[in-house]
Amino acid sequence: MDGFDPEISLIEQSLVNRLNQYSRVKWYQQVEFPTGFATFYQDAGCLVKKGRAVGIECDGPDFHRDHVREFCRDALILGTGRLAQIYHVEAWAIDRRYTDWLFILGVLEPEIFTPASLEAINGLAQANDIHRGTRIKERYADFIYRRSPEMETVKDFIQFARSHSGITFRKLVEIAKEKRSWWVPVDRSSYTPFWRTFDAKFVRGPHVLSPDRLYERPF
Repeated sequence: MDGFDPEISLIEQSLVNRLNQYSRVKWYQQVEFPTGFATFYQDAGCLVKKGRAVGIECDGPDFHRDHVREFCRDALILGTGRLAQIYHVEAWAIDRRYTDWLFILGVLEPEIFTPASLEAINGLAQANDIHRGTRIKERYADFIYRRSPEMETVKDFIQFARSHSGITFRKLVEIAKEKRSWWVPVDRSSYTPFWRTFDAKFVRGPHVLSPDRLYERPF
């Protein structure tokens, strides 16, 4: 990633256009994150409020095939302390499923949007349910997930990276793949997409979801 000159793709621009249409906050593109191993660029980022910023990555097939590398990159960015969450949305879903991911983001990060925007997003989601004949919890939605600094695998990898300072990011990923000493085994069956499992105390209607149910990929 060193010396990388970021370009904004059409689908990344579409992502930010969708966000700007409904957001009350300003979205920045190709946000720079220097780390001890490389400088990374987040596709989009915003300051939700003082002390809380989030990033969104548009996962195109050409640059996001290596899931371990992607995890290492996220962990190093989160290790800078500048982001509270990184959300990933697969590129194909940016336009084709925008009502779903906007709705999910509105549940998890409502302060990004104005009350009027949230109402409009909810209306779009309900209309989409009627059009498709299914509710959001019944549709495929693994196209979005998030990572946070509180995840155990993120914290473990940051410690692992600190013990291997002075090398390139490519070499760090190679060592991480070989050793996996940083990885704490988890029960993947517990990582259920949140919109497929409703928490009774949050359910007040067909479109109210528990914000603690979003799928967090351990690596």
